[in-house]
Formats: sequence, structure tokens, C-alpha cells
Amino acid sequence: MRKLRDLWATLERVPDLEAVPATWAEVAGADFDVLSPFLRPTDVVGTLYPCPHRYADCPRGIVDYGDGEIAALCRDQYRSCARVPLTLREALVSEVDLVALMGAALATAGIQTQRMLPRSQAVWAVGLSTRRILPRAPAFLILCQGEGAFENRVRDLLLEVSGPFLLVAPTNRFLTVALQERLQARNVEFVALEDEVGLNQHGQFARIEAPQALSSMPSEDAGDNGIERSIGTMESVAAVREYIAVRALTLTAFGNQFDTTDRTVRRFLKEGKMRRANFEAMAASMGLTAAELLQGLVPSVNPRKPR
Repeated sequence: MRKLRDLWATLERVPDLEAVPATWAEVAGADFDVLSPFLRPTDVVGTLYPCPHRYADCPRGIVDYGDGEIAALCRDQYRSCARVPLTLREALVSEVDLVALMGAALATAGIQTQRMLPRSQAVWAVGLSTRRILPRAPAFLILCQGEGAFENRVRDLLLEVSGPFLLVAPTNRFLTVALQERLQARNVEFVALEDEVGLNQHGQFARIEAPQALSSMPSEDAGDNGIERSIGTMESVAAVREYIAVRALTLTAFGNQFDTTDRTVRRFLKEGKMRRANFEAMAASMGLTAAELLQGLVPSVNPRKPR
């Protein structure tokens, strides 16, 4: 499985997702071969062209002489970069076909895709979750090129959407601790494509962490006696999310209840499993047995029947 960190990071580094092909190639690096089939040329001549140096007035500027001659010229006062003659295709801005790119990627990440509908600037409604956590919840894609814009778009969604939802971004580079706590309090699952979607040996998008196949033999999580070292259910994840939300706990505060870290809690909420000893301690801190938590019971909040 080939990870595509450069590909997903590129979507958060190129302003307005428009650039000349050379810029796309420079930013996408080793993953340009995956991105290039999704690039579509426009009829607009670009203004900037990559430069090997990093002077104050870099990158190069594209000049269209109007007689079929186009070139990229160094804008540094000392003309440190060579002049680059360009064909029209090399000078035209290319944009990403988001519908085609995201259609394949989002389906791989566990989303039943629908027609991408703009929700607000840099945010699209893209379908419904088919993941174990928050099944059938609405899914939104967010593509921002800065932390401030990302935070503002997420806060807008939290205000506009009343229930839980799935938030998808190319990477987790803009996800701060404070913002994650707000998402957690609202029962919102955050998905970074860089952690979920890679390329298989056939050149197709595939899940980086494929679900384990069922087997009559002890699983990789089982000890020598065949007892599972890691346990959990979709119901237990939902119960923990509800418990945390109702009590307005941070992940750190919840983890402190049973002497573990917020990282362990976050991983459980994402993967649905936890080491048996930690799971039993977590259940006890909630006033439950491990069996009750596996069934999805929530103490003193919603004592419902097992699902």
C-alpha cells in the first residue's frame, strides 16, 4: 500500500486549487502521477511559474508576448533564474476535477457519495457516512489553505448543523487540540484522507487500514490463550461519545478517569477497539461493567436496552 501524503497535502497548499502544470508537479512531488489525471486545463494563462531559488520576488512571472511567444522570467533584481520558454499548454492554468478525484477517494474512506453540493466557501456536502461510527450521518468535505480559514469553516458547520456529522479534510494539519475538543463535544467524527486513502498495487484508491477478515483462528489481537487483548463495539463507541458529550468532558478529562491519555481515547473513538484492561477500567469509571458498555449502555443518562 502506497500512502499519498503529498497528494492530499497539495490540496491544502495551492490557492484556489488553480496553478500551471509545473506548479502542480512541484507541490505534489512523488504523487503527481496520481494527481495529473484529475487536472483539467483552463483557457487562462497563468501568472507564476516555479523557481528553483527562494528569493524575495520568486517565483518567476509568466509573460505572454502576444505573438505566440510565452516565457517565464525571473522577477529577482539580479535575474538569478534562467528564462524558460513555455508552450501554451505549459502556461495555461489547470484546475483539479474535484468531482472525479473526491468521488473515488470519499467512497474509499467510507462515504456513500452524492452530488457535491457547495455548502459555503471551501465546504461541500458530499454524502452519507457508511462508517461504523456515525452511520448515515451527513458528510462534509472541507478544503482550506490556512489554519484560520479552516477553523472558521468548521465553526460555521458546528453552528449550522444541529446533529452529529462526518467532517472530511485532506490532512489533519489544521486540526488543533481546541478544535478537536469542540468536535468531540458535538459527536463529530474527523477523517483525514492522508490517514485513510492510499494507492494499491493496481493503481487504485484503497483503504490504508483494511478491516480484518473474520477467522475461526485467534485474531492478531488475541493472546496466547485466545482471549482478545483488544475489545470494543460500535455501540460502546456511541455510548462513550454520548457520555463525554452529556458531561461536557474533554478527552483528557475523560481519560484521567481511568488513568489513560487522550490519545488512547481518541484512537478508541476512531478504531472502535481498546486493550481489554483499559476498556474494563473505562467501563468501571463510567459505573458500568465491560459487558454493559459493549452493549452500549450509558449510566444515568440514557439507560436503554441493549441494541
